[in-house]
Amino acid sequence: MRVVINRLSTAGPRTGVGRYAQELSQHLRSSSSEHVVNLFPNALAWPAVRAARVVVPVLNRLRARTPRPNGWGPFAGLVRAAKGLAKGLSRAARAEARRYVRAQLTPQNYDLYHEPNFIPLPCDLPTAITVHDLSVLLFPQWHPPARVDAYLRQFRAGLERCEFVFTPSEYVRSQVIHLLNVRPQRVSCVYPGTRAAFKPLPAPEVDVGLQQLGLSRDYFLYVGAIEPRKNLSMLLKVYCSLPAAVRERHPLVLAGPWGWLTRSVADYYESTARHLGVRHLGYVPEKALPLLYNGARCLLYPSHYEGFGFPPVEMLACGGAVLASDIATLREVIGAPAMLSPYDADGWRAALMRAATDNDWVRDLRSSATRAAGYSWHDSAQQAWSAYSEILGHSTSRDHRPGPVPAAEPIIRGAA
Repeated sequence: MRVVINRLSTAGPRTGVGRYAQELSQHLRSSSSEHVVNLFPNALAWPAVRAARVVVPVLNRLRARTPRPNGWGPFAGLVRAAKGLAKGLSRAARAEARRYVRAQLTPQNYDLYHEPNFIPLPCDLPTAITVHDLSVLLFPQWHPPARVDAYLRQFRAGLERCEFVFTPSEYVRSQVIHLLNVRPQRVSCVYPGTRAAFKPLPAPEVDVGLQQLGLSRDYFLYVGAIEPRKNLSMLLKVYCSLPAAVRERHPLVLAGPWGWLTRSVADYYESTARHLGVRHLGYVPEKALPLLYNGARCLLYPSHYEGFGFPPVEMLACGGAVLASDIATLREVIGAPAMLSPYDADGWRAALMRAATDNDWVRDLRSSATRAAGYSWHDSAQQAWSAYSEILGHSTSRDHRPGPVPAAEPIIRGAA
């Protein structure tokens, strides 16, 4: 079996989807000597792809943000030429990418294509996708309008081209089946794993690593991008309401990049939170995350909606304490003993106070951190291989792709 996996999501700094694609492809390769896993784009094209991940956004910003040429006086012609060049290069890059996809993703080269990032590239191969969550469809107010519009245009067509859908939790599997009208036999929950690096570390190693980051132990920790569904606005306000003595002993460390629609959170951080014990590290490299987890008093994860929830799973794997939202996915995935409604600010404040002052309770939370041991990338890869075999057996025995059951209305119209 020759499987090809799209690795475009790994080209930049790796967050959830990029890490999923990287780990799954590595473990698929290491878990089978009988089958072949190829990565797309291939090694020859990969340097150009990584360069494009830097250049194309710059070109798009130049097109969008450069003022009208008429306002530039004698430089108007130069500005007009620069905008035209940026537009032309962007269009040429997209056209070249389409040609490359058509030439590479063919039955002559591969047997099956797995798209780990929601929307598959158009090709003639039997196709599987991973749908990590349905937040764009269910909660469009949490995403930039352009992303929502593009998703609504592309996701339905992409879904209908697929033989199979992977999800990272049973909760998302149920949503895909019932909200997108996909046949249950075409959807499988394959839980992601945890990397071996996420484990309890020796105290001296943690102390040295934290010192390099300018941190000391016993901080509260949030890991993830800062975006609306992560509920950082509530968390920052709750934390800043704690007594000064608590904030001095237990700073709140935010480890993750600024995402989208973050102006209100950023304004509050700059005007208030950063003066009251909150520190934003920005994007943290993967190799530093185990140190951060091991040094934290407690991970705080007040998200409104998740497809899986890597940070709490990783914190539990490190033997740490977790305060998490009481939402369906996290109940399924981590089942942490300390779970609170993401809308209960008073409850979160009380939990933070207890975590700051009750050492026995924090020890109890840490001792209950056993759920993460069940998540293995090796198991994920084995389940994926089984699904791939089923897909190819099914696609060769029928003349058409099963895909989703046709829906009378656009995807989840008005479901938010």
